[in-house]
Amino acid sequence: MRSTGSRPSSAVIGRHDRSRTGAAVISRKRFLTLSWILGLALFVVIIARTGQARVWESLKQLSWKSLAWLFLLRLIYWVMRTYYWKIILDSYGERPPFANLFAARIAGHALSYLTPSSHFGGEAVRALVADCRDRKKCFASIIVDTTLEILTVVLFAIVAVVMALSRVGLPGQVKFFLVAAAAAAGLAVLFILNRQRKGIFIWLLDLLVKIRIRPGILERNRDKIRQVDDHIADFMKGRRNVWVQAVGFNGLIVLFWTLEIHLTLAFLGAVKTNYLLSFMITTLGTLAFVIPAIPASLGTFELTYVGLFTLFGLSSGLAVSVTLVRRILALFWAGTGLVFVMLNNKRLSSQGR
Repeated sequence: MRSTGSRPSSAVIGRHDRSRTGAAVISRKRFLTLSWILGLALFVVIIARTGQARVWESLKQLSWKSLAWLFLLRLIYWVMRTYYWKIILDSYGERPPFANLFAARIAGHALSYLTPSSHFGGEAVRALVADCRDRKKCFASIIVDTTLEILTVVLFAIVAVVMALSRVGLPGQVKFFLVAAAAAAGLAVLFILNRQRKGIFIWLLDLLVKIRIRPGILERNRDKIRQVDDHIADFMKGRRNVWVQAVGFNGLIVLFWTLEIHLTLAFLGAVKTNYLLSFMITTLGTLAFVIPAIPASLGTFELTYVGLFTLFGLSSGLAVSVTLVRRILALFWAGTGLVFVMLNNKRLSSQGR
């Protein structure tokens, strides 16, 4: 006689797991669809409030030659980003071909840009596309790469806030918001750096357990997660020369990014701009990309730039025109990244499980 306390069969458990997985996939698809709709609605509202004529007036200033220059500069930007990651990866003893790292970097960008996940959505794909011998070291290098990128941008944003407070006559509420945002970002980065020295992923996993969330796949891979944490902590505590070199090179990337924005403004006919103003727009504009709710920061990117341009005495039509040009460039590279994802589909299917 079968006991009433007998455990469910593996077939029943499998069906339950598949049911939960299917429900989760449907939920993610619905969330992705909703986020795209919300972003698109915000984008349309901003265009309507700004005025299509004002936007088109700025866009007409852009020639095909200027656009070609911007595409070239964006290519150089991604080459620099890849080299910056390579500096970190080399310190782990992993040396995949540069072309492979470039493909992995662009593939990661595509997934991060086209899904509501900000910086982190495509990092797993980047780790899988990269031809590394030790996948845990590769993933650790990506976390370090992203962390130092955010750290550098926050440091430059704090400098931009100081510049804005000293150079621009801002309302008191705006000054308070900028100072509070800069302080909060700085404290958040310091907290993350401190946690990474002690094991940030195990800490996050334990935090989930404390609030009664037990992700089974993470629990089963706790030892592997701990090894990734160890590789991250090893870099943060024991490779200061590479650490400083990576931050310094990433600083050059931010300045190059500023040059891109500055030339975009010049190509669109802006005459009341200089490099320092472009620097403030570039660094403070990164606020739009830390909101991981809307794919491609659709709408939030435009809203952030309209606000900044208004504060700095520039037209909202120019702000929207700049964001549209940047989107053309970003979508081109996101499309290129999807091509790299498809070319590595077999590897992603076999290793991504």
